[in-house]
Amino acid sequence: MDNAGVAAANALLSSASVAALHVADPEPAGRPIPKDPDALLFTAEAAYLAGLSPRTFEKLRGAGGGCRFALLGRAVRYRRGDVLDWIATQMRRSTSDDGGTVEVAPTTGSLLVSIIEEVLNRSESAAEGFDGTAAQLLTKLNEVSQDSEERKARWWPATTSQLASELRRIGGVLRARGIVLERHKRREGREYTCYLRLRHASELAA
Repeated sequence: MDNAGVAAANALLSSASVAALHVADPEPAGRPIPKDPDALLFTAEAAYLAGLSPRTFEKLRGAGGGCRFALLGRAVRYRRGDVLDWIATQMRRSTSDDGGTVEVAPTTGSLLVSIIEEVLNRSESAAEGFDGTAAQLLTKLNEVSQDSEERKARWWPATTSQLASELRRIGGVLRARGIVLERHKRREGREYTCYLRLRHASELAA
């Protein structure tokens, strides 16, 4: 290759490197990891919380089975609360434990799950669990939670849309606690209404 060819190749590599820098997601240097459960973390920060390497988190993200993440354009971010909830679902008592029994840490997700459990335990028929709209479930949650400060917390679902978002987020924690969440629609007049059904997995098997 002549000098002109070498120069052209170097220019191409240089431009590719610059492009890669813009596409790659540089991790923040030296900032304290935010403690707000809703804070968005870089991959390196999420991996640090889990005691894993960023590369392992990237592999899990591609293969599946890893922590939930947000894709903001081309940038990947993890919510701190999601990372802690995911760690809780990975707890095992032995290498033969399939994860059926999990001790969930008191994160924001597991706090809401505990209140959902209380709603199920207070149901008129524990076997039937809860079957109603998101608005009805939200009313039940507010009735069970006697802590006014808890209901003022940022993670507490104040609206039905926020509740729907939280239920999607804590799906793994619900399953780890043996709670089955199903969504179905009922026709009421000319319209369909979305209903939520929450039951203990043990009741389904009975």
